[in-house]
Amino acid sequence: MGQVPPAIRQEMNLPNDSKGIDGIFRARTGALVPYQVKFRSKRAYLTYTEVSSFVGLTDRAQDRLLITNSNEVALEAKNRDRMRTIRGIGFDDLTEDDWARSSGSGFGTELTSTQLPL
Repeated sequence: MGQVPPAIRQEMNLPNDSKGIDGIFRARTGALVPYQVKFRSKRAYLTYTEVSSFVGLTDRAQDRLLITNSNEVALEAKNRDRMRTIRGIGFDDLTEDDWARSSGSGFGTELTSTQLPL
C-alpha cells in the first residue's frame, strides 16, 4: 500500500505496517473504504487464511472491499459485517457497454500522501 497520511491511518485505526491492505479510497459518500485485490490462477477458491490480515485490520471500517477473480470466497470472509466482494463471476457478467461506462469513473478517490496533506 502506498503512503497513507497519518490522519487517515488514525481515523481507520491502522498500524504503520498495514500488510494485507492494498489501498484505501474515499467513496462518493465520503466513507473511507480499504480494499484488497487477490488474483488466483484458474480462479481457485479464496481461503479465509489468504484474506485474514485484511479482515482483521479493517474490522472497524464502515465499508471494505475484496476484489478477486476467484468465483468463491470463504464464507468467514464473505459474511463479515460491512464486507463487499467483487468476484470473478461478477466480472464475467459485465458487458462491453458496462466496461465502457466504468472506464475512468472508478469507485472513488484513492488516498495517498501525494493527494492529501500529511
